Amino acid sequence: MQYNVSFEVCAAIMLTIFTIFAKIGSPMKSRSGAAYINLSVCIIITCFMDITSALIINYINAGSDIPVFLAYAVNILYFIFTGLNGYYFCYYLYTLTSDKEKKIKIGFLLLAVPEMAFSIFAVMTPWTELLFYFDEDINYRFGSLHFLAD
Repeated sequence: MQYNVSFEVCAAIMLTIFTIFAKIGSPMKSRSGAAYINLSVCIIITCFMDITSALIINYINAGSDIPVFLAYAVNILYFIFTGLNGYYFCYYLYTLTSDKEKKIKIGFLLLAVPEMAFSIFAVMTPWTELLFYFDEDINYRFGSLHFLAD
């Protein structure tokens, strides 16, 4: 199976352009502005991790000598950054409403625990196959907890 990454490449380019324009267009010196840029950069990194993961799997499936542990490493980073996207999004919302609602602060603090747990699941994946695994033919397969990342 060959992955087509044309949509992901277009998304990465557009996200990068939007982030540059957001940074240039308004000097985001506020806390919420900095949080927005952090969120945007994290999304861009996630997009590039997705592209890299798909290309590595394509090369492995084409018979290249790329080691499988490299595909595991990139996929683990992809899942960790996917979780961080949610964390940074909630932090951005927190910076927008922190003075208005104190309940948001408790919710934001509670996000750190699931993100750390999700990162631990991602790191344990090569041994537990919780999020993904590669079968004997080096085909990518979903693990039992894959739905947590979607």
